Amino acid sequence: LVVETVGGKADTINDAVHLVRRRGTVTVLGLFPTFPNLNALALVLKEVRLLGAMTYGRSGERADFERALDLLARDPQG
Repeated sequence: LVVETVGGKADTINDAVHLVRRRGTVTVLGLFPTFPNLNALALVLKEVRLLGAMTYGRSGERADFERALDLLARDPQG
């Protein structure tokens, strides 16, 4: 799993596709003002799953990152 959190005009989705293992997952949290460039060939050849996720706005008593840290502590291998 590689989590992209930068967004903006950075090339971080392609970086994530490059870094993730074959058949791994890239989760995109960053927000992009325009459609980001994507190396679709690398995405297909590595059979990468690309997943968008909404965060930073969840209601409740615990912050999103606190929940994520708890999940990682319980299962570091994911």
